Amino acid sequence: MFENERFFSHLSPLERELSFRTEMGLYYSYYKTIVSSNSFSSGIKLLLYDNRTEYPDTINTFRRFNLLPEVLLSEMYRVFQQLGGGNWQECFQINRGYGQPPVNSCTGLGEPSYFYLLAIFALNGLMMAVFFLLCYYISDSVLGAAFGTLQFFYNHSEATRVQWTPPLRESFAIPFLVLQLLVLSYVLRCRRPTISLAVGLSICTLCFMLPWQFAQFALLTQVLAIFVVYLLRLISFNKFQFIILSFIASFILNVILQFGNTLLLSSYYASCLLTCLVITRFASMFIHKLPWLLATV
Repeated sequence: MFENERFFSHLSPLERELSFRTEMGLYYSYYKTIVSSNSFSSGIKLLLYDNRTEYPDTINTFRRFNLLPEVLLSEMYRVFQQLGGGNWQECFQINRGYGQPPVNSCTGLGEPSYFYLLAIFALNGLMMAVFFLLCYYISDSVLGAAFGTLQFFYNHSEATRVQWTPPLRESFAIPFLVLQLLVLSYVLRCRRPTISLAVGLSICTLCFMLPWQFAQFALLTQVLAIFVVYLLRLISFNKFQFIILSFIASFILNVILQFGNTLLLSSYYASCLLTCLVITRFASMFIHKLPWLLATV
């Protein structure tokens, strides 16, 4: 679908980069900066002290934007090139006609833009396998899993934009949201969640938050829904505390990895987690003293 819309394989390298409109081009430029640098560390340094994005100010782009996907993909591409990835491309000359000069174009994993896009498409392809598992776990039926997956494809244009705008942040985040929902659903059903489940839930939540600045709003709805479920006594206090502490651990790690991102620290999600933390600390004490308070009254 992406190729049919843009004829990406028949564009020159410059035209491919220009096809990334709006913030897509901004995020790709950071990927290209690291790929084009003499070393991975020098590329990271350019992003840590960036004086081009908000010229003449120098900013730390890792604190301002969610750039972990570009960092990982650029390093993967550099390693791939060292292992002979340059052979994984096919170059040819395209005759444009209409009096236009021909251009040279390359396709394949050896081309930086193709490596970037194919990694995104592969991640979202794997997401469908996890989505099938999520539907199967919730419905406890292969038929339910197949029906849920078919519904995703039927509403594909409303469920994702990866086919039109692959570099957007949600293209990296949504696959980890599906995985996080699968782990969270297992935790809610599990009678006695273990430490390994807490670590798994925290890692999945962290992987969902790191690529996308708006992941906090999706997680906010999760926390509110879990809190309502706890108020209705559908889950125990210990399980509610277990989930909230896992979310808090991932939130703290996210803030650290993003150099104290102010959007996170001042978010409703942060305040909601803080409120739930206070509840988990004082609710049990209040419940234990409730009979004494009632007797006093």
